[in-house]
Amino acid sequence: MESQNVTFRVPVSIGECLPKRLQELGMTRSEYLLSLIRYDLSIAKPHHTTGDFHRLTFDERDRIDREIAKAYLSGESLGGSWFENRVKEAAKELSLPQEPAPSKVGEKLRKRLRSGK
Repeated sequence: MESQNVTFRVPVSIGECLPKRLQELGMTRSEYLLSLIRYDLSIAKPHHTTGDFHRLTFDERDRIDREIAKAYLSGESLGGSWFENRVKEAAKELSLPQEPAPSKVGEKLRKRLRSGK
């Protein structure tokens, strides 16, 4: 893989959550960051939850980051994405025995990219 070295900083409150999240996902920091970047580039629009945080003051961002970290560490989350919830609803409507695994979406995307469509 061609790659370049990139250094970045994260707020302390968010950084304190990383080891736990990385362990849950079975990822390294690099894999995690690449996963987030790939996701963002795939949707190519600001995320509805955090898309405008860069416009806030450092103090406002710090307060929000502390709240996000506190919620994550206590087990709270937004509970998935709109798309994820639509997949679950569709699987239920079709009486599928289980919802499709996320990897199925990735497989379809890879096939689409290979075929040039």
